[in-house]
Amino acid sequence: MKKLYTLILATLLVFGGKLGAQTLELTQYDETTNANSTYLHEVKAHVTVTNNGAEATYHVARIDNGYSSIADSNYFCWDLCYGVGTDSSNFGGVTIPAGGRNTDFYIGVYVRGNNVSGNDSLVYRFYNTADPSDYLDVTFQVNVSPTISTIEVEAKDVNVYPNPASDFINISLQNMSEGTVRLVNLAGVTVKSQSFSGLTDMRMDVRELPAGVYMLQTISSGNLQDTQRIVISR
Repeated sequence: MKKLYTLILATLLVFGGKLGAQTLELTQYDETTNANSTYLHEVKAHVTVTNNGAEATYHVARIDNGYSSIADSNYFCWDLCYGVGTDSSNFGGVTIPAGGRNTDFYIGVYVRGNNVSGNDSLVYRFYNTADPSDYLDVTFQVNVSPTISTIEVEAKDVNVYPNPASDFINISLQNMSEGTVRLVNLAGVTVKSQSFSGLTDMRMDVRELPAGVYMLQTISSGNLQDTQRIVISR
């Protein structure tokens, strides 16, 4: 995959876990993420968990949404992707077998881009559906600094423009032969969906949708490949 190099202002995400029971273990996580904080944009962080107990279904809940001016908003993906207005994965959970490892969870944080220095915390809880006292809390610490550094950024497989949009959204796809693109509102409801096969460019009509914030999700090979925040304005 093509690599892009850019000078950036550093936004540091540091993660910590607190265990409420011993069945779910925080196995791996993105310790550091760098991003350009001079404009509103998205940074992502991934988490890997291992089930050390019997097979169980786990849900995720947002415990602390942050309180400072660093992050504009954040969403998370587990069984589905849940927008900023949803604090728990109430549409379904993810079943992890005994000894199984899962890499599905990630969050997307939208940095305000107001060029400030400071920090914020976001807390998410993985809990056993059958026994909510069996849980794992993961804390995402967001630190913004004006330090400029150089990092390697992978080129996106999905590019969307214009954003904000008013009439149509143009979607450019790379490295995916077929799948589905869907637009989801902040309540987690799919409001538009289009399939693609052998296409590299497609267009979605959003003229009938209310103005607001949506999540554009791209599914290919049975997996969620990309999520981007889309603003529809009038």
